[in-house]
Amino acid sequence: RDGILLLYLADLTAIGAEGDWLEKEILDIKAPVINRVTVTHPDGQKIVIGRPNGTGNLSFENLPKGAAADPSVSAEEYAGVLAGLNLDDVAKADSKPFPKDKTTTVVFEGDGGLQVTVELATLGNENWMRIKGSAPAPEPMPATSASGAKVTDLRTDWPKIMADLNARADGWVFQVPSYQVA
Repeated sequence: RDGILLLYLADLTAIGAEGDWLEKEILDIKAPVINRVTVTHPDGQKIVIGRPNGTGNLSFENLPKGAAADPSVSAEEYAGVLAGLNLDDVAKADSKPFPKDKTTTVVFEGDGGLQVTVELATLGNENWMRIKGSAPAPEPMPATSASGAKVTDLRTDWPKIMADLNARADGWVFQVPSYQVA
């Protein structure tokens, strides 16, 4: 029996570096799915980015009169934050309080009523996020099947994707690389 225990211990040490067991991808929603992004900074200042008429390229919607957008940052980059969003570390939510005066809230709105809310805080030198998603139930498409039954479009099942995200994220905060949220 001791040999069996040692075999298991040997297998556990072969897993790799600390943290390698952790699923790194938090979410992967591509920018074209996102139609509106609202960033609310701790001081209340808002940046709103949207697609005119729900189509075309994203643009800044609420620049002050006479102001121009920073040419080094495109509106499309804001929508791309959720694409390939990966974590560096994870912690219990209650171990990393997010001070209201240091927390930025970003709401992403997308196709099919998709909504993802991200709260970001820099704690020490690390960027941490809380994340929550929602989506309405899919509605039947106007078309009917050959049998005459209404068809539900599940090509992108946002309610399921958001339920999976919430199940993984509930009670947790994620440390993310600065290049993904800067």
